[in-house]
Amino acid sequence: MSVPFFRLASVTYKAFKKTKINFWDASTIKTKVHPNDLDINVHMNNARYSTMFDLGRFDFLVRTGLIKLIWKEKWRPVIGSTMVSYLKSLKLYEKFIVSTKVVYFDDKWFYLEHLLKKDNDLMARAFVKCLFLQNGKKIPTQNLLEALHCDFIPPLTPPPALISWLKAEEELKQHAPNH
Repeated sequence: MSVPFFRLASVTYKAFKKTKINFWDASTIKTKVHPNDLDINVHMNNARYSTMFDLGRFDFLVRTGLIKLIWKEKWRPVIGSTMVSYLKSLKLYEKFIVSTKVVYFDDKWFYLEHLLKKDNDLMARAFVKCLFLQNGKKIPTQNLLEALHCDFIPPLTPPPALISWLKAEEELKQHAPNH
């Protein structure tokens, strides 16, 4: 078994013990850099950042109550794409937090923002585009919000960086090379 599995078990256990949050609130997890998180440069490996974002999303799913719907309805959360900016390195045993928040949605996708911070320093920022499937079919975001009893939907304006990323993603799709 790998350490990410143990971290997932720990995050899950703690998330069920934490205060529940509204779907529009940010969730946070606290952890630190472990020896097996390091790469040859002796700082946290870029792939491990994605693992930390996965753990942050799992905390979010549990604390919002969405995980119970996922299990009950046999939904599958699916990531469509991610964009990560690595801003500063994390060294062995440095403590950090990962916050996860829905920053925008459309008819098909939810867009989450992850902020990874050490003290007050932003170490990495990621946007994740995700949706949910049931029996292989996409669940419209409105259906998911209704299932969560989200009576209040705040007016969400996509952050400028998210808009730029989505434009760049569209360019990548339109101009993909034929190898």
